[in-house]
Amino acid sequence: MRKLHVLLYSAKDGGWVAQCLEHNIMAQSDSIKGAKKEFEFALKAELKFLSEHGMTLDDVAPAPQEFWARYNVANDEITFFMLLKAILLHIFKPVEKPPIFTFTRESRLAG
Repeated sequence: MRKLHVLLYSAKDGGWVAQCLEHNIMAQSDSIKGAKKEFEFALKAELKFLSEHGMTLDDVAPAPQEFWARYNVANDEITFFMLLKAILLHIFKPVEKPPIFTFTRESRLAG
């Protein structure tokens, strides 16, 4: 099975766009979940069309370079923030909450 990279971004009109990078296939919706679902539908429709015409995904041109650039910037930002989080967690280890005192038959409060 082929791995596809899909850039998910907010559109100027307030909706969401899912743009495949390896093949210029896109979909949009009002929500992220909807854009993912619409993309899946668009991909299946494209595959069906290609199959009916004796073609494959290799016959679909890649997305314009601007989408690859946006994907790479987003990927770099995610990598940077994941690295920053790992460093901060290493430096500032989470402090464990002190245990809540519980009474047992043997427990006594000092007066």
